[in-house]
Amino acid sequence: MNDQELLEIVKKNRRKRQVKSSLLNLFLVLLVLLGMGLGISKYYNLGPFEEGKVPGLPNNQISYKQTEFGDIASLAYFMSESVAFNFTGKNVTLTAASYSYGKVINEEILSPQFKEGEVEDFSGYLTIGVREEEEQTQWVDFSMNINGAGTRKSLNLKDYGLSEDNPISAYSFGDASERSRISKNKQKIDILTLSAEGAVYGDTSNLEESYKDNPWVLVLLLEFEN
Repeated sequence: MNDQELLEIVKKNRRKRQVKSSLLNLFLVLLVLLGMGLGISKYYNLGPFEEGKVPGLPNNQISYKQTEFGDIASLAYFMSESVAFNFTGKNVTLTAASYSYGKVINEEILSPQFKEGEVEDFSGYLTIGVREEEEQTQWVDFSMNINGAGTRKSLNLKDYGLSEDNPISAYSFGDASERSRISKNKQKIDILTLSAEGAVYGDTSNLEESYKDNPWVLVLLLEFEN
């Protein structure tokens, strides 16, 4: 074997090592990208990790979308909002409660009910619409679905103590951002408040004290129990 033949063998082996190294690096890159993709999919509950959860929404988060002018819902309601959530805990409860000078007039659980310990992961949607009749707010419609169990109802505000002498002067869908985390120190989220006096922000842990000077307030409260 002469020097030229030996040189060709060395070059061939070097090319083989380079190809193997390139293929190994490519495999590692693809493996990292696959791992990142699976991690992102799991975090946002997408693809194989959806499993009945709200897709695109991480665990223990709630998202909001208030209806804008031109949306289909705006044809029926002068204001409405949709809420979606994924939550791991003991229970999720939607409650409607009305107050007059801090005293409860009417209080009702609106959400589907589950036996204690029956469910640990809660995923659902909530849509609320406030509609008027004869230029006065009189009804609140809602539709809610949690883990496939659905409920819907129209709330007649007269049943919650609203009289013609106390027309609604203020409302709020709370201070919710587009998406926020459900934390242990914020288990009760004020989804909707209707007020006869204009004060619509109060301490959700003590609504009686918050609205003790208001003749009429209706609060829809979404509670996440850890």
